[in-house]
Amino acid sequence: QANDKSQLCGVAWDSKFLTLEGEPFKIPVDSEDATFNLWDRHPHAVKFRAQAGKTDFVLIVLHMKSNVDGVDFGRDQREMEAQRLRQQIDSVKAHFADSDIVIAGDTNCLDGDEKAVREFVNAGFRDLNAADRGAFVGSTSPFDRIFVPKNQNEVKYSRQYVLMAADADVHEDQLSAHYLVLTPIKVL
Repeated sequence: QANDKSQLCGVAWDSKFLTLEGEPFKIPVDSEDATFNLWDRHPHAVKFRAQAGKTDFVLIVLHMKSNVDGVDFGRDQREMEAQRLRQQIDSVKAHFADSDIVIAGDTNCLDGDEKAVREFVNAGFRDLNAADRGAFVGSTSPFDRIFVPKNQNEVKYSRQYVLMAADADVHEDQLSAHYLVLTPIKVL
């Protein structure tokens, strides 16, 4: 919801290595549906450049429907959210004049076989958390996922890493119930 500041997504980057190119782009996903409140946390995209004339990429940050209203309800809504986002991938490519897209965030998906995950995989992305490793404090839930384009040299060796806190309680109290996830992208 517009005034809700309790459910936020963010991206951190080291400005010594990456430059933000332009403004964030609010992806024009269709959120109208009679049953679901689709994309309550609206997905945005940002473009980064490593160096002039070298690797650049677009990052889509997302936070999909949780499981608080029931597992089946959550799965069904996430599937529809993934379908709607998949329909807008070309608009993201056109907006940034770039087809190197990485999708990352809290999918809330309970496993890699969930239909929402398969939507992204079928759209040409590789799920870096296909092993379903947890990144949620005190849980093995594999909610957090990074998707990279298949068959692309910059991300050929990319893997998903989870930065676990030495004190999980302090991390959860002061920052988030999720640990940070990261992946390397090769500069070419």
